[in-house]
Amino acid sequence: MQSQAVSTPTETFPIASLPLPNALAFRIDEVRRMGGPGRTKVYELIRTGALKAVKAGGRTVIVGDSLRALLRGEA
Repeated sequence: MQSQAVSTPTETFPIASLPLPNALAFRIDEVRRMGGPGRTKVYELIRTGALKAVKAGGRTVIVGDSLRALLRGEA
């Protein structure tokens, strides 16, 4: 049996760096790392009202309940 080469991702993120699923808010890069939509799509979803975002400390964060509702297909 031959072993197959396994490609590795260019970016790796330790599981400890991922946000808790029940967090109140998520940074846009956290949404992407969790397997959610990419940065451009997140901003499009904010613009269309499908995701609720707020500014916190000069950073845009996605309201956790809004993201969970979107992923459940409720938004």
